[in-house]
Amino acid sequence: MFTVVMSIYNRDDPKYFIDAIQSVLNQSLPPSEVLIVVDGQVNTMIQAALATLSVYPVIRIIQLESNMGLGGARHIAIQQATKDIIAVMDSDDICADGRFQRQILMLKNNNLDVVGGYIEEFDLTPRDNQRIRLVAVSHDALVKRARWRNPMNHVTIMFRKSAYMAVGGYKAIRYVEDYDLFYRMIISGARFENIPENLVYVRCGKEVLSRRVGLSYF
Repeated sequence: MFTVVMSIYNRDDPKYFIDAIQSVLNQSLPPSEVLIVVDGQVNTMIQAALATLSVYPVIRIIQLESNMGLGGARHIAIQQATKDIIAVMDSDDICADGRFQRQILMLKNNNLDVVGGYIEEFDLTPRDNQRIRLVAVSHDALVKRARWRNPMNHVTIMFRKSAYMAVGGYKAIRYVEDYDLFYRMIISGARFENIPENLVYVRCGKEVLSRRVGLSYF
């Protein structure tokens, strides 16, 4: 029915990665396939974590020779996906219960191209601080928001592969590849909505934030 795309690279935490995978596989509506892109060479701990996933027939691992960045790695996986509905997942976050089931219903019943939702940040375990990042819900409201800032929580999105490919997919623009993609899809006429519920628990501990700051992000 749908494909989940995830990327992992050398600085990711293998324990968080396995937790993220389990939250995908344990959904009330699990994916038909999970494509994991190994973005360049990784350390032995990540290699060991990847080896444990061979028992899951829905998981396929795609190894890249060199690091391409999140957008480039995901684009390769999306191109290889066998399903027309794609869900994005980060390697250190946790899917909320029922995430995919809610998104599939919204996507199909409302004739949409992209569906996202709220995220809830946590430090050590989900719901330990309950910081919720809200986004506009209706298509018209999020189009207005897109003029000034990203209208979607990227880690929550589910979309139609056909709508994604119609605009060329992610471009080689590190760190803002999602905003660039959404803007082009909106211009192309794609229909967006956000579910006004938490769909993903996003890890925001100090060790995670340390990998997400610096001059390149600025």
